[in-house]
Amino acid sequence: MAKRWIGGMLFGAWIACSTPSGALAQVAPTDPVPLARSEVMPAGGLGPWPGAEAGVVPAQYGMPGPMGGGMPLPPMGGGPGCMPPFAPPAHNAPFLSIGGSDPSCAAPLCNQFFVSFGWRMMQRGGFNERPFIVLDPASFDRGGPPIPGSPSLFDLNDVPMPFNHGFQAAIGFFDDCNLLWTFEGFYVPNRGTARVVENTSRLTSFFYNAPLGFEGSDGFLWGNADVMAMTYRNNLANAEVNVRYMKDYKDGFNFVFLAGLRYFDIYERFDYLTGDEQVRFNPDPETIANLSWRTQNRLAGGQLGFGFNTMLTSWFGVSWDSKVGVFANTITAKNTLTRGDGFQAFDESIQFVKTTSLYDTSLYFTIQNGMFRLKGGYNMMWIVGTSKADNQVDFDLATQPTRLDSLGTMFFHGPSVMLEIIF
Repeated sequence: MAKRWIGGMLFGAWIACSTPSGALAQVAPTDPVPLARSEVMPAGGLGPWPGAEAGVVPAQYGMPGPMGGGMPLPPMGGGPGCMPPFAPPAHNAPFLSIGGSDPSCAAPLCNQFFVSFGWRMMQRGGFNERPFIVLDPASFDRGGPPIPGSPSLFDLNDVPMPFNHGFQAAIGFFDDCNLLWTFEGFYVPNRGTARVVENTSRLTSFFYNAPLGFEGSDGFLWGNADVMAMTYRNNLANAEVNVRYMKDYKDGFNFVFLAGLRYFDIYERFDYLTGDEQVRFNPDPETIANLSWRTQNRLAGGQLGFGFNTMLTSWFGVSWDSKVGVFANTITAKNTLTRGDGFQAFDESIQFVKTTSLYDTSLYFTIQNGMFRLKGGYNMMWIVGTSKADNQVDFDLATQPTRLDSLGTMFFHGPSVMLEIIF
């Protein structure tokens, strides 16, 4: 018995001498990135380390470097507003963004949502160039059309185009780490601008075939008039639902592919008032006429798009969106001619449906601070195949009531700013 007991003690001592110190933790054989040998493996193996609940992380991980150190661990929840601790992110995992990743938090934001609201300005491109008012060499009411060679005073392209102000809003949801659903829209109400031209008995325009009751003081109300005024206004409304697929390319640079449905409404009105005898003490309302052209384009259909987003630093990023869509456009045009006393020569509306295309591109810069993101940028839109108010102008007043032009192209552009809140 004594020999067996002594032999057992010697065998146990030999096993103990051939085993590493119990003070050093073993590395799990399946661990692809083992801890540095100077660090202690948690008792439960791979998983939360001691102090993780307080945001404490190991200083290093990975294989020892040439100087005895390892690769630095990405900060867990290091950005302002982030909620530590986060689990280490998967390699190149996409981040919640319409405008880029959030590397300051170093964790993919899946199954989260955001809301945004902001301000938008939009300006319509100018009317087509077209002579509209000339200075008649005669300073008396001669009751005739413009004399050839009369100097031009006003072109349709001179109609001022305002920068209209409106608001925009959006809500979005990540249903996984790559698909972002967004409901977004904006509304820019109309804001009129006016241009007035005055020159006693010298203003003449190109209209002819005036209807009965619009002879003015000399048989032609639009010849040798005293004052002519032009006003223009428009408003825009947009609503769309899109799904964006984000494909991470490299180091947080995401390609974005988009598909969605869109409704876009453009209303505009152009008025042209002529006062044939306005310098007298008691102007005659029968020598005042107002021509009005109103159009509304209601677009509904689908769109596709692409773009990119990336964060250049932990707080600054850039994004670009580009969309193209084909829409059913319900067009309504209304042309009226009204005298100063309320008498109307015509008040006609025309409506039909045609195919219209829309091209939309936006470039944004982003400032990120935790759950808050401020975005500012510039937007441009081209709408091809529309009815424009200026294209409805027909100098032949006999055919004007039935005129409908739908071959126009509209261009809108302007800046916008929005605040996003990520939950």
